[in-house]
Amino acid sequence: MKEAQNTTLCPRNLAKRLLAEISGKAHPYMVYSKEEIPALREKTARGISKKAFSRMVATANGYLSRSGKLDPSLHPAIGRFFQSRFAYLSLTGAITGDEKYLDKATSIAVEAIESGNMEMYFNFNNALSVGDFAHAYALAYDLLYDRFTEEQRVALRNTMEELGQWIYTNSPIINTWGSEEPRRQAWNWNVIAHGALGLMALALGDHEDWLALAIERMLGYCRYAVDATGAAMEGLHYVGFALNTLTPFDLAVNRLVGIELMDAFPAMQALPYWSMHMTVPASGEQVAIGQGDGIGNFSATYYIINRYKQADALWGWLNTYNLLGDGEFLPEHEGNGWSIPALILFENQSLIPELPDGKQPLIRSFAKGIVTARDGWDKNASMATFTCGYGYGGCWNHPDDTSFTFYAGGESFIIDLGAHKKTSAEHNVISVDGEGMDYIAGPIMVIGKTEQNSILEGGELYLRGNNTDSYRKNAQLEKSVRHMIYGGGNNPFVILYDVAAKAGDHTYSVNFYTKADNAVTVSEDGKTARIMGKNGGATCFVTPFSPRGVALENTPSYNGISTSTAATDVHRQATVFLVTEDGKPPVVDFALTGDRMTVTLPFTENGERIEKTYVFTDDGLISPKTVSTEQPLPIPLDVHASIGQETATGGQ
Repeated sequence: MKEAQNTTLCPRNLAKRLLAEISGKAHPYMVYSKEEIPALREKTARGISKKAFSRMVATANGYLSRSGKLDPSLHPAIGRFFQSRFAYLSLTGAITGDEKYLDKATSIAVEAIESGNMEMYFNFNNALSVGDFAHAYALAYDLLYDRFTEEQRVALRNTMEELGQWIYTNSPIINTWGSEEPRRQAWNWNVIAHGALGLMALALGDHEDWLALAIERMLGYCRYAVDATGAAMEGLHYVGFALNTLTPFDLAVNRLVGIELMDAFPAMQALPYWSMHMTVPASGEQVAIGQGDGIGNFSATYYIINRYKQADALWGWLNTYNLLGDGEFLPEHEGNGWSIPALILFENQSLIPELPDGKQPLIRSFAKGIVTARDGWDKNASMATFTCGYGYGGCWNHPDDTSFTFYAGGESFIIDLGAHKKTSAEHNVISVDGEGMDYIAGPIMVIGKTEQNSILEGGELYLRGNNTDSYRKNAQLEKSVRHMIYGGGNNPFVILYDVAAKAGDHTYSVNFYTKADNAVTVSEDGKTARIMGKNGGATCFVTPFSPRGVALENTPSYNGISTSTAATDVHRQATVFLVTEDGKPPVVDFALTGDRMTVTLPFTENGERIEKTYVFTDDGLISPKTVSTEQPLPIPLDVHASIGQETATGGQ
């Protein structure tokens, strides 16, 4: 096995060291030991651990009536539910000293082993479910070791041997989750299968080959799963699935030999900041880009925050999950895995959250082509996002280059619809005669580029994204460029200017989606749409313009508005999204002369009505002037090399 790149860690040597450390150790030792229980009990008297403990006990009480019997009709991710049952019940029993929780965890494990078999584990969801059950049984074996009879322990060990051998044998021959391609190492299946293999090796105390492979694959994930700035290649949701397995494995390695696998990967350490900047100002949700709209297992980022003492990221984490002040954990916080018990294990109670003001920029660019911008960190701040960049084929990329979102006044005005939206018509980007961007045979990437990212003299953000290559196959556009300006303050706004070229007469359409329970109306003259937010009633007006007129109507599916216009050879359309203080429709002026589009917006500043004018050409912004420009980040060579047309296996 080759030595891991970009790190001094040798997987084989580290595996030997870990197994030597385990030799003769009494269970449990992976995520906590019996000697640490008094300290864990003390932690639950304060801080996040106190809130987590309350939620953990409530959930563990619900598990007391659950059966451990398996049958083929269960949910494909049932293995993760078993991880939760073992972790919640075991830690609750250990901290409270109440035997009923430990007895129940043991009986669930015994029932599962007696009723399950390798065919069933595989049929739930291929390698994903095999890894999920391997993870669950590794926890049970370590945390409940003394609770099993010798016969039960042997049966559990035999099942783990079978699961582990399947993963180890199939890893090099299955060209998806076991592939060495960067895009496959960045895939959550890689971690879920191989991380579980490592957890089983640690729990059993042998299988150096399993453990060395697991370490190599975890290092590969840390290297490729995020871009240079910490943005997850698969998006927020799926990185949470992966880290549900990586973080307990990382914790176990650190506890046993004092080595932190993430130390060599600053980009992975930056993941909590990516999560923080993707949080909508009203909090409680994160921007949906690609195949996910929030970290399903939120203890993953909490692990990194505490390990690297990121005080401002801790504030962001608490804000994201409404845990600042008196906020409590809710059942939906439990996510997909064993987040709540993990928080008690991960919390560094000496770390105090710090407001990000002055520490985190309000505008943040991420290497994969995503930009987030806001005018503050409070709940009433406005925010916009823009995506036009790259990803790994097979890692849940959507046909959404140049898509944007917009939030203001505690409302979500323009959103992305989230997971499983495989057409451009399901994103707020151009379709031409009904054809959108290329999306070939599954979650395969299309490539765009954020060509300019600038701050204007008035403080607004200007972005230009070129997604021409994304339309080469289906819509066959010769050119596609979207300009975007975002401004905050009393009248938050977004201006879009879309330019597309294709010979002949064509119909160009864009759908702009909003929250399902926002109220959307189109004016009688069909020139303006109004989006009234559901929370406090803030209002955003949408005004499009194109030289041959724009048909504006409610979208036929979901909630939002659609624009449609005809053009010959070159399509040009400006669309303004403006939040007004008085809730009255603004008078927006447009003028197109040649390839020069002028947009004039009315504003109220300190009670005074003013106007601002923005002038675009097809390829840039003429006015107002740029005061600073951030150079686009280059696409790493390994990303270019990994672009392919292979489709990921189903599942997660």
